[in-house]
Amino acid sequence: MLRSDNDTGKRALTICQENNFTPHTIFRLDQQMTAYNIACSGMGITFIGDLLLASAPATSELIFYKLPGKNCNRNVSFYWKKGRYISRAMEEFLKIALPR
Repeated sequence: MLRSDNDTGKRALTICQENNFTPHTIFRLDQQMTAYNIACSGMGITFIGDLLLASAPATSELIFYKLPGKNCNRNVSFYWKKGRYISRAMEEFLKIALPR
């Protein structure tokens, strides 16, 4: 389980509570990737986001479930100061990240 000050950790605890489930937690981790690697080694289960799942190495060792519910989705926002220089890298990133 990720730490409760981590957004994914907060959401995981909320999802468990909403489903009347209390996880048996051994580790409180800082990083989703660490939790993912622990699950890959067979030492437990974890919550991870779609972005990590898309970039993580493929494995047949894990089974993934997409959970329903409002706490399983989140909005991501990008901000920059109006009138400020936007680098080429930032411009390209925004082309990929922003909905069309």
